[in-house]
Amino acid sequence: MTLAREGGRFQGTVRDSNDREIPGARLCETGLSMGGGRLGENRFPGYRKTCAHGFGGGTLMRNVAKAKPKGSILVFVLALIVLLGVLSLRLMKETVQELRHVSQFHKRDDLRTYAYSALDLAVGVLNEFRMVEGTLYAPGQGWGNPLEYSGIDTGKLMASEDFDQEERQSPVKWSIQLIDESAKVPFSKTNQQDLVALFSVMRAEEDSLVDEDEGQPFYDALMDWQDADDEDRDEGAEDDYYEDLDPPYFTPGKKIENFEEFRMIKGFAYDEDEPDYSGIFYDSLGSETINLQNFRDSFSFFNQDTVNVNGLSPFLVKFLCGDDARLYEEF
Repeated sequence: MTLAREGGRFQGTVRDSNDREIPGARLCETGLSMGGGRLGENRFPGYRKTCAHGFGGGTLMRNVAKAKPKGSILVFVLALIVLLGVLSLRLMKETVQELRHVSQFHKRDDLRTYAYSALDLAVGVLNEFRMVEGTLYAPGQGWGNPLEYSGIDTGKLMASEDFDQEERQSPVKWSIQLIDESAKVPFSKTNQQDLVALFSVMRAEEDSLVDEDEGQPFYDALMDWQDADDEDRDEGAEDDYYEDLDPPYFTPGKKIENFEEFRMIKGFAYDEDEPDYSGIFYDSLGSETINLQNFRDSFSFFNQDTVNVNGLSPFLVKFLCGDDARLYEEF
């Protein structure tokens, strides 16, 4: 190959693979490029480091440059699809939650209708017994289970208020429980001696001797919970005891109003530091013990009048009869 540059043009010839001579001027006229320039323009030592040589070398670089935008667009589209998918899932989740929230109001109204229907049924049964027998003295008369007495199949419900359509299965299960609070002893009127004796019986295991002194700590803790002073009884607990608990709290300084409060009073709930002298109402798992169930069936925070002895709980009857088994059987 013999080339010489004069006046911006090449003079000489170049032989191809078939040993044919090609004028240098002809190469410049055809615009054959080498790495983006015309043949010979960048022909210097070290040029091989920057681009491929040979015919069409500049075309290869342009093809690579064109491929980069296509790959970027593909990545952008995939990212956009993922983003739209995440937003769609989030929107679906919020929509489902909103629908559940709105449906609660409709269900609340339906449940209120069922509740009032059950209330009317119970009042009707009680009124019927009072008219026939003149008084209500115990659930054993038959009014303790109004649904069973009425004979109404609560599993079926008319499909419309007009009662013109066929019956369908009710989506609500009914249950009515009547509790005779008059058959329970007023808790606020129970004296110290009876409470200490009661807690002693609960503290003792079955078929074991009852130590009346074992009920005193529970009574003292109960009284300290209710009184307004800060003076501890002999075996009670005031604010200084409850402040060290986790979480800490204070005594209310007023009469106990519900059975759940016993969970907060020293000794009635299980205490890991004193396992042998605690937990008569709540065990180590926080569940109600049989003692609390018996206490709930025997004492009332609502009844402030005389006690209806016809509906006393078996536990209270046994406690009142003491060791007299014959009196318990006769009662």
